[in-house]
Amino acid sequence: MQVYYACFLLALSALGVLANTEKLIFTVHPTRSTCSLTEIASIQTDKVPILSPPYTRLQNAIIPFHDPPNPAVTASKHWYQLKDLQSDASYECRISYPAITPADFSVSLLDPCDALNHPDFPLNPKAVKTATQSTLTKWVLVEANYTGVSNIPLVEYTPVVYDIVLENLYAGFLFHQVYKIVLAIVGVLVLGQWWVIPSLKKLIISIVNDKSQKHE
Repeated sequence: MQVYYACFLLALSALGVLANTEKLIFTVHPTRSTCSLTEIASIQTDKVPILSPPYTRLQNAIIPFHDPPNPAVTASKHWYQLKDLQSDASYECRISYPAITPADFSVSLLDPCDALNHPDFPLNPKAVKTATQSTLTKWVLVEANYTGVSNIPLVEYTPVVYDIVLENLYAGFLFHQVYKIVLAIVGVLVLGQWWVIPSLKKLIISIVNDKSQKHE
């Protein structure tokens, strides 16, 4: 039994990633709001990446904000549009970045009106009109603050690579890629049953036989 428990822990550790993670878990409710919204035609996916369910993963690099700021370097803020969301469905939006990164990330979820009124909203404010848009569309703002200390000039403005993921949550907690974890755990348990345990038995028997022969 202890061997199976050890194999299970090995499976969990094998799935772990040496990275920090920030996440948002939310449920979409069918409400509508009226405000000045950016025309859909003005949204260019090369400038505003789109995340859609059931699973989307993108990689990006961000320049952290540093206090006091350096006028010669502009910290970056990244916007993402969440599209094709389903009413009353649950989702997880998360970012992950190397654990050794000297920066703290923040992830904010905004409705279309809140996003448009944000001072750092990336789209052209001249391309707006009064319209009604379902709040099934969401926006995510990713920011980073430098937290390290270094004597190397401008190292605090080195871009930090991170991954951002949007995926469905089933029953409120089972994420879309859960089958990978199940397969990994099953694989480790099968490996333990057919290889690890027999190998340990052979090793123990071999050690016992060697000690017996020496005593004889």
